[in-house]
Parts: sequence; C-alpha cells; structure tokens
Amino acid sequence: MRYRLIQLIVLLFISVGTFAQRNGSFEAYNGTDPEKAFSDGTVPDWKQSHGTPTITGGAPGQGAFSALMWSHSGRGEGIVQNFLFEAGETYQLTFWVRTKNPNGNFFVKAANNVPAGTTTGESLPNVSSQQSIFTGGMNYSTWQQVTTTFVAHTNYSQLWIYAYLNSPPRNGQAEVSIDGIQVLKKTCEFVDKNITNNGFENVTGTPLSNAFALGHVTDWQQSHGTPEIRQGVSSHGNYSAWISANNRFTEGIVRRVAFTAGRTYRISFWVKGNTQHSSQIILKAAHSVPSSTFPLIPSAGGEQILFSKSANFDQWTLQTVTFTPNIHYSQLWFYAIMGHTSNLEVGIDQVVVEEEVCTFTNPIIRTTRQEVVIEEIPQVLNANIYPNPTAKTIKVALPSATKQVNISLFNASTGKRVAGFTMNRSQSEWVIPENIKDGVYLVVMTDPASNITKTTRLVIKRK
Repeated sequence: MRYRLIQLIVLLFISVGTFAQRNGSFEAYNGTDPEKAFSDGTVPDWKQSHGTPTITGGAPGQGAFSALMWSHSGRGEGIVQNFLFEAGETYQLTFWVRTKNPNGNFFVKAANNVPAGTTTGESLPNVSSQQSIFTGGMNYSTWQQVTTTFVAHTNYSQLWIYAYLNSPPRNGQAEVSIDGIQVLKKTCEFVDKNITNNGFENVTGTPLSNAFALGHVTDWQQSHGTPEIRQGVSSHGNYSAWISANNRFTEGIVRRVAFTAGRTYRISFWVKGNTQHSSQIILKAAHSVPSSTFPLIPSAGGEQILFSKSANFDQWTLQTVTFTPNIHYSQLWFYAIMGHTSNLEVGIDQVVVEEEVCTFTNPIIRTTRQEVVIEEIPQVLNANIYPNPTAKTIKVALPSATKQVNISLFNASTGKRVAGFTMNRSQSEWVIPENIKDGVYLVVMTDPASNITKTTRLVIKRK
C-alpha cells in the first residue's frame, strides 16, 4: 500500500506543470511543408486549435518564421500553447503582428481546454473559460510590435491566438501573421534603500543626552524637544535613540527619506517602551517637518500615519509596516504622546526602509519527470557592487569561490532591463553608458557556474 501511495504522489507531481512561454518566434520549426506545419507537429511547443495554420516569413529581427492564420464566414485558424497564467498575477505580453483585409479581428487570449492539435476543422472551438489579453483590428498593414499587460482573473493553462471574420470574404479573407511572442510575469521584491546611520551608531560628539539638538547624530534631527542617544541599552549596537513624553511635553526625531506616491514601501524598526497609561508611539511619512527644541508636536507640510500603537513593549520588539504613500514625502518621523503626568520613554533602533521593486521576467520552468523535486532554500551570492551611489562606473567585489558574474541592470521604476554585462577578476569595472539616466536601478548578479544570484539596489547620480 505504501508503494502505491508513493506512485500516486509521483504521478501528481508529473501532472502539475508550470509552463513558460517557449518558441515565441517559431524558429524551432523543423518541417518541410509550411502549409501543414502545425497540424503535422513540426512547430515545437505549439499546436493548431482549429484549421491548418501556416508557417511564413518572420518579422524584423525575429528570425525566418512566423505563424499565419486566416478567417472568413465565421471559420478560420488558430494556434495554442501551454502556458500557466495564475489568478491575480500580472503579465506582460509582447508580439509582432501584420494583417491583411481591413475587416475582422485577431485575438490573443488566456484560456482553458482549447483543443490542441486534435482537429483541423475550421469552426471556432468552444472552450471552458477564456480571458482576452489583446484584441486587434486588421489594420496592421506592416509589421508592428505590440506590448500590453493584463491581470489573470482565474487560473488558465493555455495561450490562444486566432483570427476571426464573421462575414464572407468580400475583400478577401482576413489574415494575421504573429511573431516574436513573449509573455513575462510581474515579480516584485523589497529592496533595501540603505538609509545611512539607520542604527544611530554614527554619533560625532557628546553629551549624548542632547545629541540630536547638537547635530551629533549623523543624518537625524530632533523634530521637537530634546531626544537623546543612549549607550549600551540595545542588543543591536552601541547606541539607540530615545524619545520621551508626558501630558505636558513630547519629543520626536526626523530624517530625510524620499517616498514616491504610488510606490510600496516596507519599514521595520526595533522599539522598546512600556506604560500602563494611555500612550501612542507614532511613525509618519511627512514633508516640511521643522526642527526645534520646543517640546510640542510641530505642524508638518504634509503627513501620513504609518504606525500608531500603545507603548506596551517591555523588551526590544521588531515592528514592521507596509504602506503606499498618497503623495510624495521626503521625511520619516518618529514621536511619542502620553496622556499622564508620568514620563514615558521610548527607544528606537535599527530602522530599515525597503522599496518594492517590480520587474517582468520569464516564469520559472519546472518540469517534474517521474520524481519528486525537493527545493532547498536558495543561497545568496556574496558579491557586492560599489560605489553606491555612483556617477560613472560600477565595480564589483567577488567572493573567492566566484570567478565571474553575469549582471543585469533593471530600471526600478519601469521594470525594464536596460543593460547586461559580465564581470570577472580581470574585468571588474563597467563604465555606465550615457543613455542610462540618473535614477534608481535594480542590479541582479548571477554566478553562471552555480546559478546563485543576488539582487541589490543601485543609485546612479551624475550630478
């Protein structure tokens, strides 16, 4: 019985596949009769959904081949490929298209249960479910590239493309040629913004009891009151920041951090402070917060509450908040309030700000053949880029076990790949081309020998 159960588990893994888009330019065509290319199975990874689609000449820069489909009188041709679209995920579709006949339309869809190579009948097949990715008219008289994005409403297992003209062919049959098909999945991760002195370790003078007001805490200021630096009370370093409050006065600290409206950020910090009375520890994104020793909460030019909790932290406790700014902000602001005459003291340490960076990448191809694959926790490549920020060049420091790395540079705002290059021990510096503008980029480093990767954030600032 145990043996049979194991076999069933193996079969289950075989039947569940994560499909990535393949042979999008049809260059793997290996047949001798283009008119029957799909129906005779000579276009790897593609099948006809109906009719007998043809292989014809390719789009500019996409190779020798493309797929051609026709339609009229409600009949026609289509092609289909296995591709897993996951519900709620965002995808980017790029393809080249050329059409003939001003009437009719062509469709690119995510679908389920589209016939794949089982019929050459010319009737449009019925499918169990479908969602339109792109619908175009027959107005592409020359090759044009199209890019669109969509969110899958449910799980789909196929990419389906076909032409459709319901009327008779008064102007000839409707024809569509498709080439250079690429489907990318949107993936997002939080990347550390590497704010300086996030653990308050860079203190340039004494007394510590008035360090913020004296300007001795690098990159931080008091927003109000006289917050202090304390030594030896945190397990996260030598120093931590402390703010006080009671029903007569309050203190706060503030620093510059740029938050862009509509982007997503994650902030984590360690906090300590406890009282039985009514109190709040508050974190805000803000702009135009002044700096003064006057012990009352100042007015800011704009603010958004990110965190507000009662002071019930007997021990150092890690807190994390994720938010999307409603407008642009330039400051991160902590302060405490207290509704009692007794004094509340709150410690803050190890403030980390991360920004969500999204890119469109090829889904991972995972094929399980007669075995169960156990995935280990991925290793992280111990390579570093510097300087960061940089003006002219990117340098890389490689660990002793790594001979070279392949590097891709993505625009953090658009998710588009803007450069790719290789670095090794003899060539460890790359000059940034002039066409790459100032801004925030995502650097993905891969060791080709082990496929171990590392992703880090890079700021290019020439001025």
